Amino acid sequence: HLVRRGVDVARSIAAFRSPAWYGVKEEWKWRQLQEVAATKHPALIGSDLAVILKGRDRPGSAFARGLVEWALSILEARSGAAALEAERWLELRYEDLVDGPAAFLERLEKFLGLEASDLARSSALETVRGSTRRPLSAAEHAVLEATRGSKLEELLLEVGDLQDVGELLSPGPA
Repeated sequence: HLVRRGVDVARSIAAFRSPAWYGVKEEWKWRQLQEVAATKHPALIGSDLAVILKGRDRPGSAFARGLVEWALSILEARSGAAALEAERWLELRYEDLVDGPAAFLERLEKFLGLEASDLARSSALETVRGSTRRPLSAAEHAVLEATRGSKLEELLLEVGDLQDVGELLSPGPA
């Protein structure tokens, strides 16, 4: 299971800006995500974030929806992993792939029982690139503030989004 920072995932989803992302028919996918959040993970969304999520056109709502989708993906994957034997589950960080592709691939190959591949390493070194994290917009900052006290905030802290978010907190344009 590959985990990437929630802020980066949410930004990617928000940038997509297609109504079809959450379902062309009455936002079917978003309604399914809301149902899973409400029934299986009721502590995921606090009351402040729920207000932002109420309207598709509210500032930050696409980013907030992206965070919820990211969090549910992690929680559901981990829930499924609980049914597996421990040696059949590996959770890796996308940022580890970017920061050290050779070590990342070595760990993955070992887990999968594959021989080391110099071709995979050289390909990863040539193609995997990190990106500079840009400052949070005012709307993104408000969304992150609205996660306080929720399970979503716990996940953001776990993956390092909120530890290093201080450098991102100078709000940029909305």
